[in-house]
Amino acid sequence: MSMWEGLNWLNESWVTSTWMNVFKALLVLVVWWLLAKLLSSLVGKLLLDTKIVDKVTKNIGMSTKPAVVVSIVQGVVFFVFMLFVVLMFVSILWIESISTPLQLFVDEVVWFLPQVAWAFGLLVLAWIIANMLKFAITKGLWMTKIDSQLDKTLDADTNLTETLGSVAYWFTFLFFLPAV
Repeated sequence: MSMWEGLNWLNESWVTSTWMNVFKALLVLVVWWLLAKLLSSLVGKLLLDTKIVDKVTKNIGMSTKPAVVVSIVQGVVFFVFMLFVVLMFVSILWIESISTPLQLFVDEVVWFLPQVAWAFGLLVLAWIIANMLKFAITKGLWMTKIDSQLDKTLDADTNLTETLGSVAYWFTFLFFLPAV
């Protein structure tokens, strides 16, 4: 066997392994892309079925349709998932010039996600406390009938009980705002 035959074997092996890596990378890209689409659609279906978006948009006074908010959330879920998919894709292909900066970006996103989850959890807690406080104030003032007594003396068009409940509701959010 001459030296050139050995090099041909090396080149054929390298070409074969390169094409196998390309095939594996494309297979990973397609399969995980489908999984990302499935995951984002499941998140959207879950949000629409549980009516969470309806309640949140109604409580914070948003005039947008829930489908708009759901599509934004679906896009964010798809984008974050696809970041990992693209990172896997370029890692399989051994493209260091793309995978290294992308890995740094993914590291930043992964570092940032728990902080977003913590802020979201605090906002949910603030929303629960604000609703309980608003309910307690409006029901408590309604039971004391202070509303009807003040309406006679002030001759006001607004409902004082609802106004005080709304003030307590938004003040609770302002209390939680620095922590978020």
